[in-house]
Amino acid sequence: MGLDQYLIASKGDEEHQIGLWRKHANLQGWMEKLAVKKRLVKNPSDFNCIDMYLTRDDLVDLEQDIENNNLPHTTGFFFGESYNDNAEKELDLLYVDNAKQYSDMNWNIIYKCWW
Repeated sequence: MGLDQYLIASKGDEEHQIGLWRKHANLQGWMEKLAVKKRLVKNPSDFNCIDMYLTRDDLVDLEQDIENNNLPHTTGFFFGESYNDNAEKELDLLYVDNAKQYSDMNWNIIYKCWW
């Protein structure tokens, strides 16, 4: 048991999984803050099993925060820990780039998490 995170491109009845993370706590912290900002939840700790649609601007902000090592240090019972290494960063940026490409083709981008 632990934090599972997905980035999904959705259009009509079609869905493509374009990102998959396991226990990337700092990414979850970034998404929790966004979920509060979008008023999907009142408290960051309530963000679980809620689909969050990401705009192109959200993806650009995420990309910049990944590039600048600005994902917030986050902890949680099921969250594990982020690696904070170049391999994790490169994978994060690859997933965000894929999401931006789908977004540019008018697909919905959804972040899903479960812990």
